[in-house]
Amino acid sequence: MLHHPEDFLDFEMEPPQHGKLTSLFASVSITNTPDTNMGIPPNFESLPPELILNIFEFVPEAICEFRRTSQALKALADEFVQKRPTICIVNEININDHYYRYDDKEAPGSMRIWMEVPIRTASLFELRVKSCGVNQTAKMGRNVNEIRGAITYGVSLKMPVANDPNTEWERLAESIGFMIEEVALSIHETDLATIFSLLTKFQIEKLNLDIDKFSEIGTSALLETVKHHKLEWLALRMTETATAPYLAEFLLELSTHVRSLHIRGYFAINAQWAPLIIEMFSKKLDTLYMNHWRDQILSREDADRLIAHLPFIGKKVWFKVGFALNTIGRSNKINGHIIHETCPARKTNKPAKDRALSIIHKSRLKEVSPQMETEHDVQLSAVFESIIITQRPHKTPTIMSPFENLPPELMRNIFQYAPEAMFELKLTSLALNARVYQYVHERTTYQLVDNISMLGRFNVYDKKKVNQLPTNFESIFISDDHDTSAEKPNIFEILPNELVLTIFEYVPEAVCHLRLTSRLLRRLVDEFLRQHITIPLVRHIDISDSFNSTDYSENESGTLRLRLDVSVRMASLFELRIKFRSPSLRSRMTRWVRVSQINNYHLEVPVTNTANTADWDCLIASMGGSSVKKVLITNARDETDFATLCKRIGQIRFDELFVDIGDFTEAKRFQSRQRCSEALLESLQVTNAESLSLSLYKLTASSVKFLRESASLVRSLHIHGDYIFFMASNYGVEWAPLIMEMFSRRLDMLYLADHDLLPADAHILVARLPFIGKKIWFKVTFTQNSIGRSNKINGHVIHVTCPIWRPNKPRKERALSIIHKSRLKEVLPRGY
Repeated sequence: MLHHPEDFLDFEMEPPQHGKLTSLFASVSITNTPDTNMGIPPNFESLPPELILNIFEFVPEAICEFRRTSQALKALADEFVQKRPTICIVNEININDHYYRYDDKEAPGSMRIWMEVPIRTASLFELRVKSCGVNQTAKMGRNVNEIRGAITYGVSLKMPVANDPNTEWERLAESIGFMIEEVALSIHETDLATIFSLLTKFQIEKLNLDIDKFSEIGTSALLETVKHHKLEWLALRMTETATAPYLAEFLLELSTHVRSLHIRGYFAINAQWAPLIIEMFSKKLDTLYMNHWRDQILSREDADRLIAHLPFIGKKVWFKVGFALNTIGRSNKINGHIIHETCPARKTNKPAKDRALSIIHKSRLKEVSPQMETEHDVQLSAVFESIIITQRPHKTPTIMSPFENLPPELMRNIFQYAPEAMFELKLTSLALNARVYQYVHERTTYQLVDNISMLGRFNVYDKKKVNQLPTNFESIFISDDHDTSAEKPNIFEILPNELVLTIFEYVPEAVCHLRLTSRLLRRLVDEFLRQHITIPLVRHIDISDSFNSTDYSENESGTLRLRLDVSVRMASLFELRIKFRSPSLRSRMTRWVRVSQINNYHLEVPVTNTANTADWDCLIASMGGSSVKKVLITNARDETDFATLCKRIGQIRFDELFVDIGDFTEAKRFQSRQRCSEALLESLQVTNAESLSLSLYKLTASSVKFLRESASLVRSLHIHGDYIFFMASNYGVEWAPLIMEMFSRRLDMLYLADHDLLPADAHILVARLPFIGKKIWFKVTFTQNSIGRSNKINGHVIHVTCPIWRPNKPRKERALSIIHKSRLKEVLPRGY
């Protein structure tokens, strides 16, 4: 989420190799009157324009491809781009004024904006930016986040005058559309009213306000905004507030408008919090999280009073507050609400927990509190104990069809253009059954009967055909009351077993539900859990040496801490496979639920103890799939564990590998360095990895040999560290010939970060790399004699960024880049 502006201090907005939007829009031409006579129109063009525009809304990621198909579709796509959108294009917007920036010399009256756009709507957003005439596209940055599945766009604008259509903000707002899921503001109170006035035209679901001084003027402006947008969700950080009585009045007013409220910061604590919280929950509010950064706002008596009253307030409450007085980790259940007081004492080999009092209804335990990266950690043994397999379930879960999410008008058009599919769609789900029934009884303009022959009697052949009609339709049940709760037979049971197992791979999130539908599907699901599957369940694996970690100093050598990132969509299947393959692992594995649709599973495993290799092998088998997106090895300090670990990860097929080898390169540990290098190269050979990121702090002659060999194994190499060039020069290493030799092998993407290339080597690389015989991507930090030059040689864009900092401009990375024009949009994979 875009709630912390300091996370974007390294966000580059201008260099073209980092997503300069001018290069993206250079080839796009928005036309209103294209020549429709050019080209042969595809069958898709025969559909009505209204239906095509509706289809564009459901597949916005394909808008650019539609524009290239024909001139007619280009005209429709441009019309769709220019009209008022009915879908949410931008998920989150973060706005900071000049008070919250790292470059405090920037004059007041300006703001910096970050927009998080889902990848599926990014093409539509960029086309709308050009169509609306935003002049800041040359300075707009673009950063891709594959884990979140979104692209972040950053731009700096002057603080506009409200309702002025000629400002850059108005044109940018037109590009965004009118629907935004979340807005995050980090601003000063003096700019609060201005920023709120700029947001009046948007339909906002969530607001996150980060403000230092919060007086009566600011609270009044916030209340007006909450009422105007009818906000249901509000997160508020306050440092300095008005008096405690006014704060209580303000919170009560907020509780009448919002359902979810998160308060954090150094707010006043001398209020009567227990009766105030009870009164807040008596209004519209049903979710409250309070986090005071310094003091405890509740006494023991206040906590007992809340425990006695909140479960009987008359609603399903979600409440959590920082509370560490006399907490002993006790739990209780009152009127369907779970009361839990976490223990403040740190437990060995367990992640730190919040010291808090929580009162949460049992039906809302899985909800994540606002602004919290993790809500709770759950041992998987407890998760599996709650799974009850029934032999004869009371109701078959509905298998969602993608057609059920379509609007009724679009489904009606589909029925009209594909009436032969109505019979199959009717059997898909009860919801579609009701829609088909409604369409059948409507008056239609579609011709169903070609001709009518009026005969006095039927001949023999006609009678046979008439007799066949009832047998074809006798299994169709048309209900007049559209009872969607009625049960119907499970159509999956009549499919071949091989097809059902294949379907499981396409909908892994439904495996648990399908397992409950019938005994046959339960048997097939259990078979699917035990067999080898081709879909990857784990996205990232982070392996750290807990022996030298300060948090786990009590562990024995040879113990590694693993963190596995699994998408929520794959989480159920992953946990079930762990249960079926290794019951001992589930009791030691901890799950952290994250806001970003990713679950983290934490586990400690022995890496050198051969007696426990079965757990490791079982974990690898439970991950499924042919490859893992990324493997990270951090805090590696023990060469024995590292060499063994490299053999272990040889069982995994991964695309990217990030290794922090620490101090292996010290002269006194030459043998350890050699052993680790050989183990890492052997692992790369077995896994066929495409990308390697290395964190080096000292480079020696033996390390140069490793770089040459790794260039033959991977396509992408990123080296990060300090003093590499200085240390290499002591061993007589010439970087220009070395880099040329690396690119002559398999390597075609190289990034050397935090180094300093000599000018003579830079001139050699500029002259020779564009003619190496491949489309390369090369970047290296380069600070000497950099004058901001740009050139184009043999299809490669050579760019040298200027190291001089300019006022009112974001700081740029000082580097030399040689990138082929076809690869300007590519971003080098990083492990951090």
